[in-house]
Amino acid sequence: MMKVLLVSPFPIPGSPIRGGVEAVAAGLLKGFSRIGGIQVKVLSFCHTEDLTVRLYDNVEVCYVGRRYRVRKMELLLHAKKYLYKVFEEWGADILHIEGNGSSLLLMDRRYSGRTVVTQHGILDKERKTKRSFRSKMNLLLAEFIERRKRSLIKNIVFISAYNKNLYGNLDSLAWAQICNPLDDDYFKTETREGCAGFYFLGVLSKSKGVADLLEAYGSLGHSLKDNSIPRLDVIGSTDDRSFLSEMEKTVLGIKDGSVAVHGWKTGEQIRSIVESSRCLVLPSYQETLPVVVAEAMAMGKIVIASDVGGVREMVDDGQTGFLFKAGDVSALTNLMLKVAEMNEETFLQMSQKARQKAWNMFNSESVAQKTADFYERVLKQ
Repeated sequence: MMKVLLVSPFPIPGSPIRGGVEAVAAGLLKGFSRIGGIQVKVLSFCHTEDLTVRLYDNVEVCYVGRRYRVRKMELLLHAKKYLYKVFEEWGADILHIEGNGSSLLLMDRRYSGRTVVTQHGILDKERKTKRSFRSKMNLLLAEFIERRKRSLIKNIVFISAYNKNLYGNLDSLAWAQICNPLDDDYFKTETREGCAGFYFLGVLSKSKGVADLLEAYGSLGHSLKDNSIPRLDVIGSTDDRSFLSEMEKTVLGIKDGSVAVHGWKTGEQIRSIVESSRCLVLPSYQETLPVVVAEAMAMGKIVIASDVGGVREMVDDGQTGFLFKAGDVSALTNLMLKVAEMNEETFLQMSQKARQKAWNMFNSESVAQKTADFYERVLKQ
């Protein structure tokens, strides 16, 4: 029985999943619960108190209370010692760190041969999309940490060809390209005939293209009658009060159509909103392999997305969705209009293709098995 210690953000029971890495961990753990020969203990740091939950027969989640307010100090001064104490006492075979940047503060040279890192974000590209000085500086510091710790990475999982190609020389590494997994519940969502709405899901920010989305949606009234403009659901939140204020003003200025702005929701609540929608719109300026696109495809939704990062690896332009150049609001408007006017037969054909591609790429059991196979490779080195 292989023992894997997985370090990842993970939501407290009853809380909504926030962010792609939490969603990835949820899908991967469900996949691990369905394959044999593996036992997993999850360490999720920076919580308000200690808590241990048995998630599946072979998966336990340990929420670790923080000792320091600043996350980087918490990782370096408390979490790292705690992590390797658990690693030794539990007798783990593999340490898997879900994340790069500041998460690499947890790495230790003595254990690097048995440590697997999954790289999710491309930090320098993310930094260029941020507006606030604080966000830029946080990412700049995370980049510095990643550069200093990179020599300790011996085994790495790339979630897309996009980030693998950006990484550089792989000659000294054991590596695998494995897509992010999805919770299988997304594939159980039935495609409703007659669904017509658009939705956005993610952090509400300029870098996610939310302002472009609202501008494009507001333009639909020039081509569609008010009673035929599909509803737009915006799901997510932000700590940027300035941007939120700008967004609220824009929403109030939209005369035609209907925009509903929601906060963060649980997976069940999100699926309830999305079931009545036809299309996810993700006009981001930077993405790697966005989980929200995979989720939409699994639910049989058409995806309109900016052609950035690894999105092209997910969306077959004109077959399962549509791609456009980031920042081109006119192109985005035209694609939203195209989906709004699409007949039911064409929509259902694209929906089926999207769902099938999602299953081939993201089903949790397949991804979990590929990940376990990579662990075996690492242990045989």
